[in-house]
Amino acid sequence: MNEVVPGGADFETYVVAEDGLGVWVQLSDPEHLLLLKWEYFASASFEYLPEPLPAKPPAGFRGPD
Repeated sequence: MNEVVPGGADFETYVVAEDGLGVWVQLSDPEHLLLLKWEYFASASFEYLPEPLPAKPPAGFRGPD
């Protein structure tokens, strides 16, 4: 892990996706992802931004044309 993430085991990264294997993270190059397997996690903390809700058309009735 030291070859990929210098400075020890603690680091911050962007989680692209998660599945049964672990989490797919993006370090510095957006074209390369790294899989961190669940079995190697000692602990993790997360900060997340929820995705914005999709815009809905206004509810109501249309008058006669």
